[in-house]
Amino acid sequence: MSVVEGFEGSPVFAYLNGARRLSLNTLLSYGIDSCRHEIVFPYFRDNELLLTKTLKLERPNGKKQIRLSEDAELCLFGWQAVKTSSRALVITEGEIDAMSLHQYDLGYAVVSVPNGATAITWVENEFDNLSIYDEIYICFDGDEAGKAGAKLLEERLKMRELKFVSLPFKDINDCLVNGVTKETIIDCFKKAKASNPHNLVNVSDGAYTDDIFELHHPVDGKDKGYELPWARMEGTVLLRTPLVATWTGHNGHGKTQLLNNVVLGCLKQGARVCVASLEMPAHNLLYGMSRQASAKKTISRGYIEAINKWYDHRLWIYDRLGAETVDKLMEAFLYARQKYDADFFVIDSMMMCGIAEEEWGDQTEFLSRLCAFSKEYNCQIHLVAHAKKLKDEKEIPSRLDIKGSSNISNMVDYNFIVFRCTDAQDKIAEVRRDGFGGYTKFREEGDCRLICDKARNIKDKKGEIRLWFDEDSIRYVDNYGDKPIPYVEFEEEEIF
Repeated sequence: MSVVEGFEGSPVFAYLNGARRLSLNTLLSYGIDSCRHEIVFPYFRDNELLLTKTLKLERPNGKKQIRLSEDAELCLFGWQAVKTSSRALVITEGEIDAMSLHQYDLGYAVVSVPNGATAITWVENEFDNLSIYDEIYICFDGDEAGKAGAKLLEERLKMRELKFVSLPFKDINDCLVNGVTKETIIDCFKKAKASNPHNLVNVSDGAYTDDIFELHHPVDGKDKGYELPWARMEGTVLLRTPLVATWTGHNGHGKTQLLNNVVLGCLKQGARVCVASLEMPAHNLLYGMSRQASAKKTISRGYIEAINKWYDHRLWIYDRLGAETVDKLMEAFLYARQKYDADFFVIDSMMMCGIAEEEWGDQTEFLSRLCAFSKEYNCQIHLVAHAKKLKDEKEIPSRLDIKGSSNISNMVDYNFIVFRCTDAQDKIAEVRRDGFGGYTKFREEGDCRLICDKARNIKDKKGEIRLWFDEDSIRYVDNYGDKPIPYVEFEEEEIF
């Protein structure tokens, strides 16, 4: 690559070559350019320019002035300079660090994150490119932000062992500027600390201090987690990651509809959801969710498209109808977790995962895998589990009535029961007969009960709430006559 005429005489070259000790050959390898007093970093992959980032030399009050090209794909910087066949990749925290390590000529492929250590949205776009490397070294700054970013990447890329490099100075460019030898840098990489394969943590090192403190003193007074979308649930149960929850109830009592209502509420709060709806075709599932999202029975094509746009980078469907092997399902979930940062998974239902009701050992192994996955990859798994047939359908099942092994309810963190009151119409007639005097009691009754009869988190409370089913939106509301609020707003111009 060539630089524009006059680059060597520019203030940018003087800064990079003088203050940062980067050679002309290094800058040529990366195609670095200048625009007045701004450094221009081009982001190429496969000879295609995906992103341009500029950095002003001037830093008012010590703050960097950075600008990224609009609507560009966030990707790693430096693929254009990767000429080695090395199976080891180094990820640095900044472009100048990547160029500095490249200049040390250790034989590694070297790239940099685009916008700081803790912003890792680029992973989705680079996930497949990372998979070709046998080793990945993380060489971030030694400050708090660098350590936090390294921890985020470790959690996101648990499919492989990462190695974390500690340097004698804050970053690799500081090492270059201060004359640290190539031999010393090689030694730093030899001593790189691998992610702990035995999961043993010395508590006195303070690894959990921040998490414990936040449980005692939540940020803004609110615990981390997804709230269930009903006012009556406030202060009782919070869906805290990681967790595995079962949703059970009699056949036809609305488990899936209610859980989809929960899914939409969590999407609204920022969840990234992957649904394996093995009992229902994807378009039928999404038809029901479109009614719930719009709070309407019938909507236009434009409204459907608006809802689909709202789902962008929020919702993924595992499109398989019928039984699926556990291995294939978990492989897809792992891909969705690591590439797309999905953190909320739904399996509907357990009976479609190739496990017979009488195979209690297989059921226990299945739940063990779900629990291990949720904890290792810091996510939530919500499993629809059918209830045994009781003598009377008016009898409310408990977690002990889930079909199969008792270990199902023993191993999960939460168990929710959905129970639809079949005598609701009698209650409506009673209110009409008694007038306003019966209304107060009536509004508390509900035609659906959502019961939490297991909550492992010490901050949560077991119990039940009463809800009313709104037929048009197929959603559940707190009180009789309440109108659900759309999750996605759209002004209809025409129907059909």
